[in-house]
Amino acid sequence: MIWLAQPFSPKAKAWWQGRKTQEKTLTGSTEWASQKRIWIHAASYGEYEMIKPVVKRLLQHDQVRLYVSFFSPSGYENIHFDDERMIKLYLPIDSPGRVRAFLDKLMPHKVIFVKYEFWFNLAQALAERGIDYYYTSIHVNENSHLLRVPFFKKALTEAHQLYAHNPESVQILKESGLSNVTMMGDTRVNHALSYLHVKKELRWTDPKPVIIYGSATLAEIPMITQAIQAFRSHNHIVAPHDIDTATLHRWETALIIKPGRYSDYEGGAVSEQVLLVDTLGDLKHLYQHSSAAYVGAGFEKGPHNVVEPMIYGVPTIVGPHIQKFPLATHLAGRGYLTVLRSKKDLANALAEVLEVTADKRKEMVHYLSGLEADIESLIDEMTREDSFV
Repeated sequence: MIWLAQPFSPKAKAWWQGRKTQEKTLTGSTEWASQKRIWIHAASYGEYEMIKPVVKRLLQHDQVRLYVSFFSPSGYENIHFDDERMIKLYLPIDSPGRVRAFLDKLMPHKVIFVKYEFWFNLAQALAERGIDYYYTSIHVNENSHLLRVPFFKKALTEAHQLYAHNPESVQILKESGLSNVTMMGDTRVNHALSYLHVKKELRWTDPKPVIIYGSATLAEIPMITQAIQAFRSHNHIVAPHDIDTATLHRWETALIIKPGRYSDYEGGAVSEQVLLVDTLGDLKHLYQHSSAAYVGAGFEKGPHNVVEPMIYGVPTIVGPHIQKFPLATHLAGRGYLTVLRSKKDLANALAEVLEVTADKRKEMVHYLSGLEADIESLIDEMTREDSFV
């Protein structure tokens, strides 16, 4: 289906052609033969952001070399490595033959899967070869199909270690008979804390409080347009989740106020009332300039990273589909995250969170700072001398 979609979808074309080219050019790891070869797999850009604290710590060990693979073009094409100890790859199609050929070339000592990346032919091939593999940020519910279907559960059982997202997941996994479980937490908090010191300058010719709509989807255009209309007394930053040419054009034509593009901003003052972010990687720094934030996709699959604005003390709003997002659910339960019931509620919710006191904002930052994931047991496991054979 992806092959058939190539003429109509740039993403499908990049997905297929990237793998096809890689199969011809990947020559293996002979120059890394004496090094500790660790393969990290992230689905896309967001998952790689989650694992960055682990990557940073692993690279403190001189002999560690990292393969980093992606499933999606949005990760592969928008993340670049300057460190020669890292190689970027596409995850092969999960068929037994392709998986075996891929492992023959990479010859990894260990493999880390970030979050919900369950590739069962790959897991089986790793187990057959005696290659330890690990899952990080595991979050499961009691009725998870991963625990009810024997073929799926086998991949978890044969994993060397499962690093769980929260205590509830630890309990569920252990009660299902899995003993290879360790509580770690959410590495997105670690990552957000690591870039708090980065100061991203942003000035407006007409300074006003700023509202940010981060990782917004096309389905949210009407809702966000209405919010901008309701808050004409504010400046607005809209950061679409996808930034391909067609998507950005849709946003530009739909917004009530003609936006400027962030890539055109060169350190002067922004003259437009609405700024459209057309770059990847800048949104997390721009949150520091906002008074309130809406994080997108919560009316669809679920919200994107809510930690990024909240770590700056920015009151944050999301859509209702947070059940599969334990950190968002936890923060909502503590009263730090506002969850909408309907799209028509956004304007009222913004009015409320804009009134949140400075003390409440400081309290939120302090609480989040205490939620850092404990990644040291994973780092110790990844770098133990006696575990590299």
